[in-house]
Amino acid sequence: ENNNQKIVKDYLQNLGLRKEIVAGIMGNIQKESSFNPNAINEKDLNNYPSVGLIQWNLKFYSNAKSVIGDTVKTQISKVTDGYTNNYQKFIELCNQTNNLTSYHAAYLFASKVEICDKCNKTFDTYKSSYQAVRSEYANDFYKRFNDPKDTLYWG
Repeated sequence: ENNNQKIVKDYLQNLGLRKEIVAGIMGNIQKESSFNPNAINEKDLNNYPSVGLIQWNLKFYSNAKSVIGDTVKTQISKVTDGYTNNYQKFIELCNQTNNLTSYHAAYLFASKVEICDKCNKTFDTYKSSYQAVRSEYANDFYKRFNDPKDTLYWG
C-alpha cells in the first residue's frame, strides 16, 4: 500500500472536498508521479524539467524546488494553497458541475491545473487521448474510497 496515497486523501478530505474531487486530483497525481514527491522528469514536452507530485514545470514554477518541499504533505498543501495556478478555478468548476463524477473531476484538474498535452482541449478530445488514464485512475480511487476493506476507505 502506498502510504503517500493515504496522506493525500486524508489531507484533501480534511479540507472538506468531496470524494469525486479528491479522486480526480489523486488520479492526476498517479499519472504524474505515482505519488512520489521526489519524481523528476528531466525533460518535459517543453524541454524544461518537471518535479514533484504534480510535476510542476520549472519553466512556469522556476523556484518550485525550493517552494514545494520534498514531502507529500508539503507538496499537497502547495497544490491547494494558491501556489498552484488555477486550483481555485478548478474547485469552482467542480462545484458548478451537476452530477460531477471522479472521471470528470480528473479532466477538470488536468485541464485547469496540470494543463498537460491534450488536457486543455475539449472533454471529448481528452477522453479519446492517452491522458484519459488520469480519469481511469480517478475512478479506481473513487471505488477504493467506497470499499470498507480498503486502506483508503472514506469512513
